Amino acid sequence: MDDLKVKLSKEGRILIPLEIRKALQLHEGDELILRLEDGELKLLTEKMLF
Repeated sequence: MDDLKVKLSKEGRILIPLEIRKALQLHEGDELILRLEDGELKLLTEKMLF
């Protein structure tokens, strides 16, 4: 998948594009984990942790 550019809102929110939500099987209400690692922000699902 190619890189996708998103904007940070003034409230600090980003919109995860539909293409990525579908690929990760994300649904409204799912809990996600943000991890700052070596200067990169990683978005993980609980499935990815176990």
